[in-house]
Amino acid sequence: MGGRERLVWVDLMKAVFIVVVVLFHCAPHRFYIMSVYPVFFAIAGFLFNSQKYDSFSAFARHRCRQILVPYLLFGVVFYALWLGMAWVHVHRTGEAVNYWGPLVEMTTGYPTTILGAYWFANCLLVMQLAYWALLRWVPAQWHLPITWVLAAASYYMFYTEFWSLTYMVVFMPFYVFGVQCKSFLSRQHLHNGWLRLIATIIAVAIIWLLDYAMSHWHREVHNLLMLVLQFGLVAYFFEMAQWLGDIIRGSWLARAATFVSVNALVYLAAQNDVILYLNMFAQRALHLSQGWPLTVAITVTTLLICVALAWAYNKLVPKK
Repeated sequence: MGGRERLVWVDLMKAVFIVVVVLFHCAPHRFYIMSVYPVFFAIAGFLFNSQKYDSFSAFARHRCRQILVPYLLFGVVFYALWLGMAWVHVHRTGEAVNYWGPLVEMTTGYPTTILGAYWFANCLLVMQLAYWALLRWVPAQWHLPITWVLAAASYYMFYTEFWSLTYMVVFMPFYVFGVQCKSFLSRQHLHNGWLRLIATIIAVAIIWLLDYAMSHWHREVHNLLMLVLQFGLVAYFFEMAQWLGDIIRGSWLARAATFVSVNALVYLAAQNDVILYLNMFAQRALHLSQGWPLTVAITVTTLLICVALAWAYNKLVPKK
């Protein structure tokens, strides 16, 4: 935040949704999670400050250092773990394994085999670099309309996982929303409990509608609904985060939220693989059957391991 005091409510919002992502990957019955991604990208846009950087090259170096360094670090760690699992698999079954596949995926920026959750960070990197160009060459009043039209058109035009380019186009309107609507998103508009209750009911109804549309309607219908309705959800979550932030300000919950928020990349990078390996270990080595007790245990263990990784990351990786 450019040297200013951290916004507790922003840390709280990031922390809550990071835990939601971990729970999503732990739960045996997946719940609707598409509302999470627009919020993350809107937060990134809300925190963006182009005045901090003298040039595009300075900005690009800063963001690449923040995202690509841990990307390569986690890639090495989880590729080593994957090699161990692949070696055991080959000796048990005799099946061939493509040892180069995960490395090729790493170069494409969408490493589904060993680091699938990192698509978000790589997508954010590409999005921010693209937005810098938009910021310099296109008048500000056109940013949101242009990105919204491109996002809507992308559902019919193309799909590629290369450095998450398609997802970059789809979610960029929410990033622009965060950049251009900072004053709106940083003000509290629901000043009493009844208004917050009504807003919560509407938000739940929107999430239910999007979930229903995803499973019962044509995919493009769901996607277009998401591009319209998610702006309301983003505003709702910003509003509620400020209200909760005022309640927990200065408490241990606020400090915990800040710690989780600062180490967002650690959590998002580690949770998929940690859950996978813990699940395999529990079922094969300990002969435990899949169920809610095992799911809860994996969830708690995953979060604890991520906290340990975050602590190590804080100690070992330079902050600047």
